[in-house]
Amino acid sequence: MCKLQAIWLAALTLGTAAAQTTLTAFGDSITEGNAASDSTNRFVNIITAVKRWSLVNHGVSWSGVADAADNIYGTSISASNPYLYMIGTNDVRIYAEDQTLRTVFQEAHLAELAWLGLPADVKITGRSPRVSYAGSWGDSPGLGPVGYGIGKSSFTQGDSATFTVAGRILLIGTIVADGNGGEFSLTVDGASQGRFRCYAATSVLTHRGRTYAPKGIRLSGLSDGNHLVVVTVTSPTHPQNRVYFDWAAGIQAQTAFSTVYAGSVPRFGSDSIYGWTGWKYSTMIAANARTLRGDGLDIQYVDVAGYMDQHADLEPDSVHPNDAGHRHIAQAYLDAIDRPAEGAAVPRIQWGGIVNGFTGQYTPVAPGEIVTIYGASLGPGTGLAAIFDPVTGLLPQTLGGTTVTIGGALAVFYYSSESQINIQIPYELSGRTMADLTITYNGNSATSKVAMSPIAPGLVNVVFNEDGTVNSPDNPAAPGSLLELFGTGQGVTVPATKTGAYPRAQIYPIPAAPFEVRIGGVSADFYFYGQAPLTAGVIQLTVRVPDSVTGAVPFYWDLNAIPAPSNVTIYVAQP
Repeated sequence: MCKLQAIWLAALTLGTAAAQTTLTAFGDSITEGNAASDSTNRFVNIITAVKRWSLVNHGVSWSGVADAADNIYGTSISASNPYLYMIGTNDVRIYAEDQTLRTVFQEAHLAELAWLGLPADVKITGRSPRVSYAGSWGDSPGLGPVGYGIGKSSFTQGDSATFTVAGRILLIGTIVADGNGGEFSLTVDGASQGRFRCYAATSVLTHRGRTYAPKGIRLSGLSDGNHLVVVTVTSPTHPQNRVYFDWAAGIQAQTAFSTVYAGSVPRFGSDSIYGWTGWKYSTMIAANARTLRGDGLDIQYVDVAGYMDQHADLEPDSVHPNDAGHRHIAQAYLDAIDRPAEGAAVPRIQWGGIVNGFTGQYTPVAPGEIVTIYGASLGPGTGLAAIFDPVTGLLPQTLGGTTVTIGGALAVFYYSSESQINIQIPYELSGRTMADLTITYNGNSATSKVAMSPIAPGLVNVVFNEDGTVNSPDNPAAPGSLLELFGTGQGVTVPATKTGAYPRAQIYPIPAAPFEVRIGGVSADFYFYGQAPLTAGVIQLTVRVPDSVTGAVPFYWDLNAIPAPSNVTIYVAQP
């Protein structure tokens, strides 16, 4: 009997081990665990210790999005296990503000997230017998000159690859490579979907010496059912005009998608060096996660930066997290893992859903800023707009049954609804670099964390000419005329402003931070600069167009030498 019990217990133990959840993590030196005092303090180890999961860690120092594809594409994805991907720190440092390379980053990240979110049996790789090739296609190598070891390539004009996928969304993985000129056309059921390039306008060279990167192509609006897809080489026949086909997949309703936790770029120690660029890359990561989640994949965006204390969580290099930083990153993922399921009757904050109320961009928040929060069950089904109290002159701290507490201080409301609320961040939080945020509605609460900065400038993408009309290509401003713009995120003011209060007694507070406005790179003079009348948290900028500026030019509003996102274009007529 004892022997039988021992055999039964051994079998039970083996069965438990076989069913154990395994977290597979991908990323750079932060995921690898650099700067943690020991392995137990690495954020991925903290996560798996808390969840009692096993761990496969593919974090590799100096990796960017292009480098991580080796391990990602080398992993056979299972729907029964979760995956974690946090990348971008090195891309921020090497690609920086180059718009072409930012596009390379976003397309590569999309391809990798989709690969991780789709189980192996859903995808068709370039070497699958399900693909029919015409012409001289050859295997693209793994860890070779160009290739990840899963696809094929051709440099002969007219060569084609044909395959069938099912679903309303089509995803294709290809490659962009330095020194390449390959282009291809894509048809679905005989209808042209356009032409695509296997190269970028500038070098994609990474810290690890990689000169190529994955590229994800997403086509939507297809009908249900099977679709015949044809990839055809259109560039002239030449060895340097290669077209790469790595993989494809159709997305249709199913219950066996894998869960992927896609982390934002962790926070840097200074917002004025890499920090604000990092938020732009995080915005792209959040956009990819939302897109693929909208397609049906189980992609969970994790706001890592929002959980980090900019000053206390980093090593002296201002890049790698110390033990406290690793703990905070781990908590961001654990909160995402344990967040309520969709459809639950409790407030839910959308991933990457705390944004500048004027630009819609994901950045740290500043004292006094107007912020939009997206989610579900946040407030009443019928949206309510706030008004200033006629006695106190303040916006309300509760609206439609919703309250928001940030760092222990109550925010004030502009708007409250089921899926969106607009608030002003309390000025009392000046000096903080992170804060707890709690949304309470009908007795239920959702919590998150937000990264904070002294300033987070953002402008409404609507500019008014001197006559009050909207500035546009068909209605440009004259050189020397006045323009009127509105922004938020200017931080504390002089004189100090009470949260939720509009200006009184003809006193219009100005930002305490040093400021400058540039139109087309030329410094512009102010006619008026201060808090807008009958508003809280809004700044009005009335500026004169420099006489030397003409055409379509960017408008920059700099605070503490940090430019607001350049989402505003000014149109100036010829003299």
